Amino acid sequence: TARTSTKSCDPLLIQPWRLPPNDQRERMRQIASWTARGHSPVRIDMVAFLLSTPLQEDGGRGWSATTVCVSHTKRVKRHDMEEGRRGKKVDPPRVCEWLKMSRYSLCGKPGKVTVYLGKRDFIDHLDSIDPIDGVIVIDNDYLKGRKVFGQVTTTYRYGREEDEVMGVKFSKEIVLAKEQIAPSQENKQELTPVQERLMKKFGPNAYPFTFHFPSAAPSSVTLQPGEEDTGKPLGVEYCVKTFVAENREDRGHKRSTVTLAIKKLQFAPPSRGRRLPSSLVSKGFTFSQGKINLEVTLDKEIYYHGEKIAANVIVTNNSRKTAKNIKVYVVQHCEVTMVNAQYSRHVASLETREGCPITPGASFTKVFYLVPLASSNKDRYGIALDGYLKDDDVNLASSTLVAEGKCPADAMGIVISYSMRVKLNCGTLGGELVTDVPFKLMHPAPGTVERERAQALKKTKSIERSRYENSCYATDDDDNIVFEDFARLRLNEPE
Repeated sequence: TARTSTKSCDPLLIQPWRLPPNDQRERMRQIASWTARGHSPVRIDMVAFLLSTPLQEDGGRGWSATTVCVSHTKRVKRHDMEEGRRGKKVDPPRVCEWLKMSRYSLCGKPGKVTVYLGKRDFIDHLDSIDPIDGVIVIDNDYLKGRKVFGQVTTTYRYGREEDEVMGVKFSKEIVLAKEQIAPSQENKQELTPVQERLMKKFGPNAYPFTFHFPSAAPSSVTLQPGEEDTGKPLGVEYCVKTFVAENREDRGHKRSTVTLAIKKLQFAPPSRGRRLPSSLVSKGFTFSQGKINLEVTLDKEIYYHGEKIAANVIVTNNSRKTAKNIKVYVVQHCEVTMVNAQYSRHVASLETREGCPITPGASFTKVFYLVPLASSNKDRYGIALDGYLKDDDVNLASSTLVAEGKCPADAMGIVISYSMRVKLNCGTLGGELVTDVPFKLMHPAPGTVERERAQALKKTKSIERSRYENSCYATDDDDNIVFEDFARLRLNEPE
């Protein structure tokens, strides 16, 4: 069997979902033709595409549908197919049936162990954290006296994987919760509505489980890697892992292990507050009388992702120096608590000479608007995100909040904060006058009007992709519950 090779392929051939819908279909026709000539199917990291339109190969024999197989993760064997495993050709009609995947679910050995979660984003409300509730479905004849265990783990990577030498690891993996799921324990837990619905659907083979985050658990953050980085990105990640084993100490086999990536996020409080952050600084000069004053005021303390940040800048020049220009930045501050390191990155910037030069005795007032976005910071090393940049819903990492009465210095993981920085250039000898005004950048709380607007905007942006997916699955007559595709772990460790 020919091995799958992705290095010799066009990168866009391997990732057609990054293209517009029309280009996706054309690229998929190229993939189908390439596969029909005897080559191995192209491996795709996360998505298997299905074309419902007829495709013709060189010999004239038509295919009613074709696909490309999904690559296996290194830790979890994803959907071992009937006709072959990794790197083998798959009969298109059989793949069409295999593509009827449940959403927010992941299987271990095909059809034997399946895990369902109601959601993948869990919210930290400061006084409480959403529980991780789900259901695991097990085939009748699969356990054979064995047990199913589940656990929640967090991986805190604070150093590059390629720098790990002589057994020194720059990551910490901690098991936050662990319990036996099946056979079920004697103490019965209260089921959530999602669990009740899934239990009713799958019957006695379904076992519910619930895990809880520790109160001090850090939020999920991913630091964007550089172009030369090949290992796992730095940051804090969470996953739910279920495995079949003889006892609690047994680690289980990879074929019977299911791992699902989740995220722990923080939302803004329902009320933004009425405080207006502001800063006033002055600068005097040697052998010169008078000072130059710089005042910066923001219109609110908490901003939502995608909102314009308005900074009212007032410059009063009572000195004999002249201000040349003004620079405005939105600065993201990251603190890696494990190694006690801090650094900053500009996520939005603006430079202007409007109103300049500001001569002695003159003043200047203007409102500057900046919008910090993850899409504007692609391929920039060290930018903190709340997911992976390839995800549709990725944003800049939200500001880290702590519960009332707790010290911000006690926060764990990667602590994120933001500030509006204004620089006033006073010439070569005068130097710069700099001030920072802190603010918070977060997601709107569920149930608020801003949250509904954000969801509507997100839905509008993905309408083209939704139409394309609907056309692909138009012939699917499966009337089962349809869930959203679960974002699988991106693992690079050897098998």
